[in-house]
Amino acid sequence: MMDLRAATAVTLSTFALTLLAAPTVRAAEVDAPAAVTIREVVEQASHPLMRWGAAPHYQDEMLGLYRPGDFAPLWFADGVPRSQVRDVIDELLAAGTRGLDPDDYDAARLDAAWRAVAAGGRMSGRQEGLFDTAISLALLRHISDLHIGRINPKNLGVDMDIEHKKLDLAAVIRAAIDQDRIAATVAEAEPQIAPYRRIKAALELYARLAADASFQPLPAVPKVSPGDAWPGTPALRRLLVALGDLPAAEATVGDDTVYAGPLVDGVMRFQARHNLAADGVIGKATFEELNTPLAVRYRQLQLALERLRWLPGFGEGRLVVVNIPAFRLWAWELPNPDGRAALAMDVVVGRAYHTETPLFTRDMSHVVFYPFWNVPPSIARRDIVPKLKKDPGYLAAEGMELVDSYTQPAPSVTEVTPEVLDRLARGALKVRQRPGPKNALGPAKFIFPDSGNIYLHGTPARAAFGRPRRDLSSGCVRVADPAALAEFVLRGQTGWDREAIDRAMAGPREQWLRLERHVPVFLFYTTAYVEIDGTVHFLHDLYGHDGRLEAAIAAGEPFAP
Repeated sequence: MMDLRAATAVTLSTFALTLLAAPTVRAAEVDAPAAVTIREVVEQASHPLMRWGAAPHYQDEMLGLYRPGDFAPLWFADGVPRSQVRDVIDELLAAGTRGLDPDDYDAARLDAAWRAVAAGGRMSGRQEGLFDTAISLALLRHISDLHIGRINPKNLGVDMDIEHKKLDLAAVIRAAIDQDRIAATVAEAEPQIAPYRRIKAALELYARLAADASFQPLPAVPKVSPGDAWPGTPALRRLLVALGDLPAAEATVGDDTVYAGPLVDGVMRFQARHNLAADGVIGKATFEELNTPLAVRYRQLQLALERLRWLPGFGEGRLVVVNIPAFRLWAWELPNPDGRAALAMDVVVGRAYHTETPLFTRDMSHVVFYPFWNVPPSIARRDIVPKLKKDPGYLAAEGMELVDSYTQPAPSVTEVTPEVLDRLARGALKVRQRPGPKNALGPAKFIFPDSGNIYLHGTPARAAFGRPRRDLSSGCVRVADPAALAEFVLRGQTGWDREAIDRAMAGPREQWLRLERHVPVFLFYTTAYVEIDGTVHFLHDLYGHDGRLEAAIAAGEPFAP
């Protein structure tokens, strides 16, 4: 017995050092059968050796794994690790390629422990139980994190439901063991959509770039214009080649001390990818983007992958996505394996820190042509009442009218008096704008119920679409081409070709049309995305959502499934 205890003490020391500096185990515990230890870990919902030991959110899943076998080891047969243990550890070690942190799953520690056993080390029953449950818990977490994300979006105020897409993790893992397909199971847990695959590919590039300490900030000056001499040109050239904005074949063209030629073209490509005016002039905003650490770009891609895990699985049909920081809308006909959009256009979104556009998913159910604009009471109070105090003719000039309710066909008052202004400020009177060329909603609006009066719509304010930054609305999303969007969502609906849409948008009356097939709409937020040609875009964290998501992830446990 003394020889066995000595051998297991050595093995336990190795396991403790490699798995997570485990506390000393009492001699009476060393010889505990594996099943006893496994039951203890599962019933306490806590693992003494893991980085994130407390696991109450995974207790049901661990019970589902071990109770059917009366808490016998899953990953050992007659004291010998199954081959799938190596497969699991390899997948955990590769978590970084999926935008996750291998340390969150104790990958390196599990790897070192496995290697010690594979080299001839011996484990006691207790050690076997601890190692077995550590493998299970790490794999449960990893598959869940890949499939639904580490953070529940509703905890961050994002109205997207991940509940319906949760996996039966115990059944998934048991099947993976029985069918010897650990790697395939992990791959299948990831979102099976082209944007996710493209971001993963970009993540690999930026991981390498972020690890290269030779990339240093460029020497900043107030402004560098094409033709200027500037000592930063060699470093700029190297950076742009690495990022793909400057073809390597063109990198040697021109004087190393002058900012000119292909280098200017490379900066313009860089500016376009970062939602800056692509004028080739390196000013304050361009310097800030050029000098943003590549580790920050890597992190943006990681956060993009996290958000894409919140999305539901998509089958067939139509889909509309608005990415708030990109000021862009994309529409897809699904399935389309390459992710090529059927429609894309610029949008205007809610003002940062004032009237931010909320993030949610809803089904578009109606299109309203030649619409009235029912002015929200908050806008009437904030904007219209002060204007009426200065100019009683403001309503008439803007095609607006005061009404008792939005459904009243005619205004209830015709003269602006102090009493009328008071009623308007209190919400007892309302304002609506008649359809026409001045109407704030343009020729059409697109409605998804239960959205807090947030919808997509056209606009007469066309100049806004010429700006790189377009957070200018009171919360709704203005679309650059409402006719094209209407044509997309109504495709196949009898009687609604482009000619009919154009007629309806021209009036002379408001017309509500129910969509025969509702269209999912996602008001989404990501500061990094990759086009189908591999172009990587990085965007300003307009509403500060990246910071909040990063803080939530950094807080660590619990990883609630």
